[in-house]
Amino acid sequence: MWTHFFLAILTFMSILQPNLSDPVYTIVSPSKLRPNSDYHVSIQLENTTQSASFDVSISGPSTQSNFNHIDSTVTVRPYESRILNLEIGEWSKGNYKLIIKGRTDGEPRFQFANETDLEFDSKSYSIFVQTDKAVYKPGQTVRFRAIIVNPSLIPNLAGSLDIFIKDPKDNLIKQWKRIFTHRGVVSEQFALSDQPPLGDWTIVVEVAGGQKSEKKFSVAEYVLPTFSVDVLLPSYATYNRSDVVATVKATYTYGKPVRGDATLTVQPRIRHAAIAFRPLEQYQTKMRLEADGKVDIPINIVRDLNLKSDFFEREIEFFALVEETLTGRKYNKSSVMKIYHKEVKVEMIKTSKTFKPGLKYTAFLKVAYQDDTPVDNDGPPVILRYGYSYNEDHWNNTIQKVPHNGITQIDLYPPKNSERIGVIGLRAEYRGQTYFLESINMAQSPSMNFIQVVQKQQDGNIFKQKPVRVADEISFIVNATEPFDNLVYEVMAKGDLVLARNIRSGPPGRTTEQIFLTITHRMTPKARLLVYYIRNENKEIVADALNFNVDGTFKTPVSISSNVNQTKPGGMVDIQVRTKPSAYVGLLGVDQSVLLLKSGFDITQQDVLNELESYDSGNQDSSGFDFYPWSRYWPWSGATTAAEIFSDSGVVILTNSLVHQYEHKSKFQYEYFHCMNNFPFDLKIS
Repeated sequence: MWTHFFLAILTFMSILQPNLSDPVYTIVSPSKLRPNSDYHVSIQLENTTQSASFDVSISGPSTQSNFNHIDSTVTVRPYESRILNLEIGEWSKGNYKLIIKGRTDGEPRFQFANETDLEFDSKSYSIFVQTDKAVYKPGQTVRFRAIIVNPSLIPNLAGSLDIFIKDPKDNLIKQWKRIFTHRGVVSEQFALSDQPPLGDWTIVVEVAGGQKSEKKFSVAEYVLPTFSVDVLLPSYATYNRSDVVATVKATYTYGKPVRGDATLTVQPRIRHAAIAFRPLEQYQTKMRLEADGKVDIPINIVRDLNLKSDFFEREIEFFALVEETLTGRKYNKSSVMKIYHKEVKVEMIKTSKTFKPGLKYTAFLKVAYQDDTPVDNDGPPVILRYGYSYNEDHWNNTIQKVPHNGITQIDLYPPKNSERIGVIGLRAEYRGQTYFLESINMAQSPSMNFIQVVQKQQDGNIFKQKPVRVADEISFIVNATEPFDNLVYEVMAKGDLVLARNIRSGPPGRTTEQIFLTITHRMTPKARLLVYYIRNENKEIVADALNFNVDGTFKTPVSISSNVNQTKPGGMVDIQVRTKPSAYVGLLGVDQSVLLLKSGFDITQQDVLNELESYDSGNQDSSGFDFYPWSRYWPWSGATTAAEIFSDSGVVILTNSLVHQYEHKSKFQYEYFHCMNNFPFDLKIS
């Protein structure tokens, strides 16, 4: 029986372990395939003195019953990183594979073959749709424009596009087929009938390849508001300090104050109906506006609302209804304020999802009031208690620091040679209050060796770091728990492989390396640096990755000004726009009263940045559950292994080396909870 058992283990290990004498190849490329775009493949070769030729192809059947194929060949020298470009045409959705075949050029001759599936994403353009307002009356004309650019914000759409207008019942009302853009822009308009269906209409823009973008606008019977209402509140309140003053303000669209009455209704935003016997938590009062169109209304939230303090925090809604004395017109506005148990909050800012034994882990404690105002610099120290266990009785390490501008840096040094380390548990104390912080899970490696990349900070302080801009040269520090010979680093941005390099030269036995990177526009607005090396002993890939933001997305500067700030109806206004010569300029003028009805019809800078970040196929950061004190024990999955680091970076990897992968199982989660002492209730995970 024991003989069979050991034989099974040895057989399993032989499957995982590559042949240590063979040349090692590593191919990294984006996990998503997009039509009408360049697909870049990084190829790296080591553990040999011979060059090798690689045949790289992407092929597969599409849903339109045709077979797409593209290939190319490249020769790679030892310890060299090469990027191969494959130009993907107007492919449609299908099942595509990245196929690699390689062979060394000398003797003894080695051959390689590998393949992996690629995810097809029809999105290769960014489509922005802008209307002249968000709400239209029956019979009015809807004016809109569509802007189509590539991920570099360049209008290079060669083919045509289709535009469809659909009513609230998804009926097709109007369409434009096979129209072409002018410098990436197409402008159209159409008139609504006298009795159109009321509700949300849709503008659908479709480009070649099936990529679509939608924009909503509303059709309704309405009267433009003549004045606006605002509710001004303190940033927060606490159950112990619940006296607040709510200011209701009403102003005409031309700036004059409104005369009238204000009715203010205050109540929790969410009612917890499952709790037995809870009286109505609501307060209402009515007061007349002052001559300046304002009125201050003092409220004690806990007393006046009969509010219970059995929740950690609650959202309190202030609903103001203003009735104009002269016409009786009524307009309203709501504002929300949170009420907390504690006046001060202590939060941990992680620099990485996981810690790596043998390498420094840096975190920051943010000590601030609930409105994010930093605590005083001359206040008491924050006390951090931590340990390498889930059991709080074992948290015997203590750090005391006085926050500066509400921030204190915490450096932790988890030991490398310890079998009991699996997590860093933390608890903070400040002004007599206890704050439970989220635990930090340990990264995993079969050899227990790790690599860590960090951006070099100015004066060693991350909060003094200047924004990274296009054309800047920035540096990164790479630390490892063991010496390495060849370091590979690659940059991903907008779902594309931008750069691949390797650093071979260096002092023998080095465990530290510095990477210098020149920022290009292709790296905007967010990039990811991926670093790895391959161990000589077991050919294990040891990897790490780091995200960083890049300013300079918009290459064309633009500014706008007018000759007057105020004018009479019918007056002439001169608008001056400054930008680069021959630039395409689009203008939009909107009545302020239209903005009071509904917004969201324009294109903002943040809309563009969000759109560009959507090309990133990597994993988004998520810390899981953070609502309860015991949530710090929740075993949420970060980038704990080399395989997850590549996957979270939005790439696939083909290699004959060892890429460690860990499978999270429900039993593992249950055992985490089972091992904790004093857990308040039983939790089962199926």
